[in-house]
Amino acid sequence: MLISQDVRSGLKQLIRRPWSSLFAIGTLAIAIGAITALFALAHAILYAPMAGIVEPERQLEIGRVQRDRGGGLDSVSYPLYQALNEPSKLWTGVYAWSMTPVNLVSSQEPKRAFGFVVSENYFDVLGARAERGRVLSVSEDSARGKSPHVVISHGAWLREFGGRDDIIGQSVTLNGQRFQVVGVLDPAFKSQISLFAPDVFVPLSMQEAIRPMMGNALDEVRSSWLLLGGRLQPGATLEQANEALGARFAAFRDLHPEAYNEHADVRAAPLRGLPAEIAGAVGTFSGVLQGLVGLVLLIACVNVAGMMLARNEARLGELTVRSALGAGRARLVRMLAIESSLLALLATLAGVLLAHFLLGLVRLDVLPTPVPIQFSVSLSQTPLLMTAAVALAATVVFGLWPALRVVRTRLGEQSRAFTGSRSRLREWLVMAQVAMTVVLLVASALFLRALERAHSVELGFRVDQIYTADLDLEPSGYDVARQQQVAASLADTLRAKPGIQQVGYGRVMPLEGSNMVIGALGDEQLPEAVRYAATNVISADYLSTLGIAVQGEQFDARHRADSEPVAIVNVVLAKALFPDSLAIGQYVPFDGVAAGKLRIIGVAAMSRNSSFSDQDTPFLYLPATQHEQTQFNLFVQSALPLPEVQQLVHDAFIETDANLPRPAVHAFRDKVALSLTPQRVVSAVAGGLGAIGLLLATVGTYGLIAWFVASRTREIGVRLSMGATPSRIARDVLARGLRLGGVGLGLGMVLAMLLSQLASGLVFGLQIGDAFAFLGAGAVLSAAVVLASWIPARRAALVMPAEALRSE
Repeated sequence: MLISQDVRSGLKQLIRRPWSSLFAIGTLAIAIGAITALFALAHAILYAPMAGIVEPERQLEIGRVQRDRGGGLDSVSYPLYQALNEPSKLWTGVYAWSMTPVNLVSSQEPKRAFGFVVSENYFDVLGARAERGRVLSVSEDSARGKSPHVVISHGAWLREFGGRDDIIGQSVTLNGQRFQVVGVLDPAFKSQISLFAPDVFVPLSMQEAIRPMMGNALDEVRSSWLLLGGRLQPGATLEQANEALGARFAAFRDLHPEAYNEHADVRAAPLRGLPAEIAGAVGTFSGVLQGLVGLVLLIACVNVAGMMLARNEARLGELTVRSALGAGRARLVRMLAIESSLLALLATLAGVLLAHFLLGLVRLDVLPTPVPIQFSVSLSQTPLLMTAAVALAATVVFGLWPALRVVRTRLGEQSRAFTGSRSRLREWLVMAQVAMTVVLLVASALFLRALERAHSVELGFRVDQIYTADLDLEPSGYDVARQQQVAASLADTLRAKPGIQQVGYGRVMPLEGSNMVIGALGDEQLPEAVRYAATNVISADYLSTLGIAVQGEQFDARHRADSEPVAIVNVVLAKALFPDSLAIGQYVPFDGVAAGKLRIIGVAAMSRNSSFSDQDTPFLYLPATQHEQTQFNLFVQSALPLPEVQQLVHDAFIETDANLPRPAVHAFRDKVALSLTPQRVVSAVAGGLGAIGLLLATVGTYGLIAWFVASRTREIGVRLSMGATPSRIARDVLARGLRLGGVGLGLGMVLAMLLSQLASGLVFGLQIGDAFAFLGAGAVLSAAVVLASWIPARRAALVMPAEALRSE
């Protein structure tokens, strides 16, 4: 009964001061909503158990590591997988998988699909089941090339086959080979990777048929292309599994010393939504964002705590009456705490609605990624529990604590003087708020400046009016010679289209984060970065299409498969190979060609190839006509808009071969911008949060100084009546605000410098001692503090002495 009375009383108090209540609820809701949305997103990608997988807590990710280099879990060869998959008491099995693009032909037009090549026990270890038909079994790997069976995803069944009831037993063409559909997966299962939803799953025994360019990779000990996973037996631990895996790998390495060095090992890690190497980077950025949102939440809590403290102190008269009528301190604290809890509850409900709205805006599937991404996230139980914990903590911070602070004072004292411990407490609240806002503003400025530097960096190649498309001819079923003919024919057909200026293709997409090495240059005395220089296999018009200047010759029709092997090197590699002479015309040993050497015909200008931080890196260009590659990226230079270029590309594919699936076409600028997506996200979030934090700090400082003026109205009146000038009163009030802001600013700058050192190296272009970021943040916050202090100071100067004395 008493609690219901307190609830009604609390609602009345909130309604009695609607604007301050709405401000408190709004500021807390923004912080709670943002941190809930970020946590839900990170949890769904990194930590949430994959749907359709049994015993996710015992699922493992397994891979090869180099103890002397660090890094994540790398791929392994098929023979090594077989050795690790021998029966064990520690795990139910070890499965293998590999991504592969496929050309899918059913009753509709040819389409590019995304597939997994998997071992026969893949579904069994993960516990995935079929909705129709069956999943792959041991019989699929019993004879190589003799099991042309495929399991399709539930999404592909609906999308590509119209949800046909008779799908089991039907034939589909994958990469020019006929396969029989044996199962449709349960819709709950996508894969063991949260962002990947393959359309088809092909048995490893059909590897050579589905990916003929890899040859007989199932027998190659040094061909690492498979990723592994497994499931622990009940009672087994990760440490035991790692010990057993290490022992098996050591035995395998003794049999094949040519494949692995003494620093290699095999390790396991708990299966998460993303591979361990990617999950680490995603987790770091998620932590940075949640840290920034946490700062806003702290600022909001400090702000509201000051407001609640002022509210409670303004009610000392009411609390004294209640105490005189028999209400104990516990009763008064409960009443004030319930009012704060109502604020927290309303803010939490609004925050959850905001988080739901923000998550609805997340669209990862529209990004021009090399692998299609399918991802959805919602507010599951764990993020909601986290939200409840945040709300509870906020209630304690800004609700219960001010209530205890007020009630612990002698209720009979209703002094309006802004002195003593309460005054100092308010001052500390403002200084803490200013300091945290400085950290937030400096972080925002640093990330925004880093993004600005990334945009202004010289890439070394043309970005505008360039469009890209996937040119993967391996799934076509052609032999290598025919693939090269089709690629050249396709480029010629597209080049003849009106509005198309130049067309070229290359194996590696610039700034996509990947490096390719296909041979060793020079002798063993050269540095590793030079000897194993990053390489791109390109067409004759690739460099001119991207506007990369070349001194000397470029590749052309003279450089055939049966002619002298040639190469173009960038200026860094040229200087490293021939520091005392011109590189053009020189020969360099290269174990990637039958002749054993390359003739350098040109030197290309410097460009950033793997990433934005890729500077002064040796790079080697080789002609596609002399090196067998089937996966390329098509580059088209045109002033036409994207839809028209896309149509022209599709027309060229149809004219070249109607069985080729039409690729997605993207603006090259969008592909380049994809490399900066983490920085864009962090910068956008940090900028928005910095603006919110600045507003909260300004309002908080204003509220403190305004309360100070209101609490000393009589004292100001006495001073004015005794001859003090209004300007002197205003200066005193302004000085107090500036003093508090100055101390908070200094503390914040020191803290921001310390935290910025922790963030060094996180993103490209971030400079720890960026003077503009620190000075800019300090100037903006100083202006906000001056404004927040000047308004109450002006009000104090306008106080009439007679009215001030009567106010007592």
